[in-house]
Amino acid sequence: MTRNGLALLAAAFLLSTPIISADTESEPQIRHHKIAEGFHVLYGGNGLGASVGVIETSDSLVLVDTMRDRTTAKLAAALQEISDKPVSHVFNTHRHEDHTSGNSAFVEQGAILVRQANGPDADEGSQIRFDEKVILNVGGVRFEAYAVQSHTPEDALIRVPAANVIFLGDTFTTNWHPTFYSGGEAGQLAVIERALALADDKTVIVPGHGNVTNRQGVIVYRDAFRDWMDRMRELASAGWTPDQMAADAELKAISKRFLQDGSRDEMRPAGYRRFIKRTISTELTTANESVLPHLGEYVGTYRYADGMLLRVELAEGGLTIFEGGQLSGHVIPLSKDKFHFPGRLEGEGHLTFQFDGGGNVTGATYVGEDQSWPAARVRD
Repeated sequence: MTRNGLALLAAAFLLSTPIISADTESEPQIRHHKIAEGFHVLYGGNGLGASVGVIETSDSLVLVDTMRDRTTAKLAAALQEISDKPVSHVFNTHRHEDHTSGNSAFVEQGAILVRQANGPDADEGSQIRFDEKVILNVGGVRFEAYAVQSHTPEDALIRVPAANVIFLGDTFTTNWHPTFYSGGEAGQLAVIERALALADDKTVIVPGHGNVTNRQGVIVYRDAFRDWMDRMRELASAGWTPDQMAADAELKAISKRFLQDGSRDEMRPAGYRRFIKRTISTELTTANESVLPHLGEYVGTYRYADGMLLRVELAEGGLTIFEGGQLSGHVIPLSKDKFHFPGRLEGEGHLTFQFDGGGNVTGATYVGEDQSWPAARVRD
């Protein structure tokens, strides 16, 4: 395995969302849901990828996400059933391949990508990148995109006022549990509150996975998430292990409230246990307070063997990690030399630091399950 950067590793391990679908056909098909005239949702799932928003303007189609590259032919056929207009813009809710690896088919035909500034800056044709908010008028239709952070550092909430619809990507799902591993509890609740502030009782809410819902569905999700975190803290404070937590009837009852689209009655055991462990990793892993006053000593630039630069900056309670200028995540100290990425499970990677005889930081190493990548400190 070559060294492709912490950002890619984060995409592969930290932030990936298990894709669960109610569709059990051996040959999965895209399902079409019409919100209103000119406004549609194409459901993926079952290996096809995430849901796609399709908005028809006066002279083009605008997409919200593009499923997977292997789904391109099915997606193109589904779009033809809606309209033969070309795709002029693609909004990405975040970087994950089940949402964006289909981008290239539309970019090659001239579509403009619209994505949050923390998203990947790959050579993918024309792009509009935004830091906090961007408003576009395309063919007489107004689009609003807001930068948020919960599932990934580059989440985007997309609102189309004309259809009274909000696309939330994987910051919200109706057939799976919250995957709030980048923004933590505060980030998850901030996204939900932003959506609720923009919505009214008639707003259509489109999750990254699962069937569409409404404002009340988001409230159900928010309240379940709050109860989940409260119960997890209670059990963690009592010293319960993850296995004991998985057997807790109250916690299990809370988890069922996230499943709103009717695709199942409860989460699969392996996914449920992983959710428990990820919650612990994200919010219930405690920083070593003795290291916190010394975080400034780690700040600086480090260089990997392939020349890529790792930048370490101060953050509240830990450090912020950038790679190649792109945000990779935040780390908190477990000890002087070992730092934890909240949201990642053991084996999925942590950061260690190396010191010289005088106690000065000389290097940083990303430690994965099977391989490590050392980086030498080059300047402060």
